[in-house]
Amino acid sequence: FLRPELQEELLKDSQKKTLVPIPISQTSFHTRGFNQITEILDDASIPYLDLLQYSKEGKKQSEKSKKERMESEQCFAVDPEAINLLSNTKVVLIDDVYTTGRTLNHACDAILSHSKVKIETWTLARS
Repeated sequence: FLRPELQEELLKDSQKKTLVPIPISQTSFHTRGFNQITEILDDASIPYLDLLQYSKEGKKQSEKSKKERMESEQCFAVDPEAINLLSNTKVVLIDDVYTTGRTLNHACDAILSHSKVKIETWTLARS
C-alpha cells in the first residue's frame, strides 16, 4: 500500500542519488528473518546499495534507554568495494524509525570516514 508514495518520494529528483538502507543486527535478522527496510524497498521495486554492515552486536535499540542510545558506540562498517560506487552521487540513508537519531548519525559517520559525499536521511516513522 505504500509503493506509490515510496516510489514518488524516493525516486524523485533528477540528481543522481544512491539509496542506502540501514542494516539490522545479525541477532535481529536471525530472530525476524528479514530486514524490514530492504523488504519494503524490494516490494516497491526501488533499487538500493548495501553499503553498510552491522559490525557490533549488543542490546537491541528498542531495549535501550535514551541515555544508552545516545552513548552507544559506532556499530556500522562500510563495504570497501561498494564505497567506490558513490562518486558523483548523493546518499540517502533509509531507516524504519527515528528515535534519537543516533543510528543515522553512526551511519553518516561511517560513510563520511570513507567518502565526502552529501548525505540525506529518510525514515518511515518517528517515535
